[in-house]
Order: sequence, then structure tokens, then C-alpha cells
Amino acid sequence: GVMYNYVNPDWLVVVYPRVDLSKDSNVEGLVLVEYKPKINDNWRFYSRIQGLYAYTTNIEKHSRSYIQARAGLSFKEFTFGVGTNIDYYGPIRHNENSFGGFVSVLLF
Repeated sequence: GVMYNYVNPDWLVVVYPRVDLSKDSNVEGLVLVEYKPKINDNWRFYSRIQGLYAYTTNIEKHSRSYIQARAGLSFKEFTFGVGTNIDYYGPIRHNENSFGGFVSVLLF
């Protein structure tokens, strides 16, 4: 795989395409984007979207894909808000979705 990262105080961008070179190989693409603009000295707006697409080459079928989205606020090292996970599994793309709140703490 090859990974591209772009980071500054407001943006985080990660692009990671990957290919397994094994007998049961997969091809995957992952993209993650966070936007965290400063509101004042203690508060930031927080948004994140992450997507993955995985394809199993030996059966030539979809194996998994998802989109995860978050939106909220950050106060110092604490972030909270609402989010969703939209998941698709297997060749028939069985769909499972979840919606709700989230809380995270930056430890370092």
C-alpha cells in the first residue's frame, strides 16, 4: 500500500489504497477527511468522514464497504456530537446502518 497524509490544525486527510499480494488477495481503498476549524481558544467545530471499499479478487466480488460520518464540537481534548455508520457486507452487499451520538477524548 501507499499512504498519503495531509495534516494542519484544521485539516486531516488520509488516502490509503492497498493490495494484498497473497493467495486470498483483497484490493482496498480508504479515505479519511477531518475538518476542525477553530471557533475560539477552547472550542472547535468537528467533522469527519471516512470511507472504505474492499474487493476480493479471487472471487471477483465486493467484500465490504462503509461510510462513517461524524459532526460535533470539540472543547479542549473532548469531542462530542452525532454520527452514522453505513456498512455493506459481502458480495450481496448486506446493509447495516447505525445512528447516534459519540464522545471521544484525546489522550496525548
